[in-house]
Amino acid sequence: MGYFVRRIVGYGVFLSVLGVLTTLAVDANSASGGTAFSGNRGAVAGGAILVIALAAFDAATVRGDIVMRKARSRETFLGIGMNTPMVLTGKEAVIADDAGLVAVYPYRDSARTAVTNATRAIVFLACGVPGIPRGVLVRAQDVTRDLVLRFSGPMDQALA
Repeated sequence: MGYFVRRIVGYGVFLSVLGVLTTLAVDANSASGGTAFSGNRGAVAGGAILVIALAAFDAATVRGDIVMRKARSRETFLGIGMNTPMVLTGKEAVIADDAGLVAVYPYRDSARTAVTNATRAIVFLACGVPGIPRGVLVRAQDVTRDLVLRFSGPMDQALA
């Protein structure tokens, strides 16, 4: 099994342990992105999408340090595009700052910290799982930063 496929399967195993992923189907096309993931929240994604999990938060809305922790039973979360907050069971992996939850990992980011057209600075968070070297996460952050600056960064850099 190639390194790329091991990373995809690593995320699949991690997501299934969290209870987010109910199906992990690996077919003969795995090495070319043929792995399919289905979540119990209706998400279906091609394998290439889940190589490194990234989150983006509006830096002006983040308060204090960002930490990953287990949700508290009955803790509520209002995600981007949600009309009403969801009530967590206490089994979910969440990302929080000093003001509350900023994401339910890997399900959804918070409406409070969402990146909008008014955003001037972004905090990117690259999340790994066992077996993903730190250097791969740093490289994912670097590539993401470079692409954002290239395609939607500050006008002076975007025009260069």
